[in-house]
Amino acid sequence: MNGSAGEVSYAKSSSLQGIIDEEKLDTFNIPTYYPSSSEVNIEVLGEGSFAINKLEIFEVNWNDLDCWEALDIGSEMLKSFKDNGYNMAQCIRAGIESLLVCHFGDSVIEEIFDGYKNILND
Repeated sequence: MNGSAGEVSYAKSSSLQGIIDEEKLDTFNIPTYYPSSSEVNIEVLGEGSFAINKLEIFEVNWNDLDCWEALDIGSEMLKSFKDNGYNMAQCIRAGIESLLVCHFGDSVIEEIFDGYKNILND
């Protein structure tokens, strides 16, 4: 959950102090690596069993709200969908919530992702 390193990381922010046990925070790490298209090409071709016919990189639009107004939902819920960080925070949450619950417990999850959404909105 280390959005960046050291003092500026979300996990080390003052908004989470007292919510998450510092020892648990210090032992939590999800290393991630996003290879370039050339690195993917090298690995796939180097393995030898596959060929790449087409490799595309696409951009994700986190704020694609063209159809939200058509939904029959309250204005407060609609406003939360329009928050810049809401969709991205929910997507990240879908991928890592179970890891966070396992390590930190479920009592802090709402605060973690609400804070994360607010940081994304800033």
